[in-house]
Amino acid sequence: MKILKQYFEDILFKDILTRHNINIQKALGLAKLFMTEITKPISLRKTRETIGLSYDTINEYLSHFIDAYLFFKMDYFSYSFREQKHLPSKIYCIDNGLRNAVAFSFSKDEGKLAENLVMTELKRRNKDCYYWKNEKGHEVDFVIKEIDNSFTAINVTYADDIAERETRALKSFNEIIDKPVKMILITKDLEVEKDNIQFIPLWKYLLQSTVIK
Repeated sequence: MKILKQYFEDILFKDILTRHNINIQKALGLAKLFMTEITKPISLRKTRETIGLSYDTINEYLSHFIDAYLFFKMDYFSYSFREQKHLPSKIYCIDNGLRNAVAFSFSKDEGKLAENLVMTELKRRNKDCYYWKNEKGHEVDFVIKEIDNSFTAINVTYADDIAERETRALKSFNEIIDKPVKMILITKDLEVEKDNIQFIPLWKYLLQSTVIK
């Protein structure tokens, strides 16, 4: 844990703070807040109130964090570019261990960490990723636009007792697309196919690079 904290400080100070004229304490607080809030949409209003930075400064600092490969940002999926940019983005960390070393967290956060791990794997596979949510609250963690313009929709639950909302969200997304969507639900150990949804254990997903083509 001590080594991971040192890595975090090295990235922050050597790769970011020494290259840009930014407030050290504010940047440190913002980075730790983002570490804590991984997988969640970024609320600029709440972030501004918590850290005491303007919207423009928050976006500037986040841009530096992303350039240093400390975080990834994922936009909302929409056919409307204006809507895509209007709705908040989600944020993910480059490494779960790094996140755990510096985040303000008092629980295991297994669900968050599983989703973050899937995001880093999708980035490794050079996937074009978005998230999606409708007015009914149905949410898909990852919408992947494939090279052939088809779509893959993925929810990550890291459990084997699957809540109905997880499958309902995948089906809801499938209903708005004018072509079949490959639907995947990443679980803890459950492996089955039901209602055109592939239930795949996280460990198997990570080991088999051909699971999502």
